[in-house]
Amino acid sequence: MKNLYELVKLDPTLKDNRDDKRMRKKNEVYNLAKMKLDSWIKMTLISEDAEIEMKQAILDLVRSYGFISVWICMYLKMSRRF
Repeated sequence: MKNLYELVKLDPTLKDNRDDKRMRKKNEVYNLAKMKLDSWIKMTLISEDAEIEMKQAILDLVRSYGFISVWICMYLKMSRRF
């Protein structure tokens, strides 16, 4: 089953999307979400307080950057790991 990212064709290498500002921004948010997911996983190993702080930082990013579907897609992948 394809994930949401693949279904809506968010691949930054697709030629059709190179000039689309919204698509470029969505790809930027995807990369940010991926990076923050990795950071969150690392914070869970440090302490509960660090994990809570990271969750709050991620929520702040979601509110400011938008594209909630991208964030949900990324974090659903994470929940399947555990």
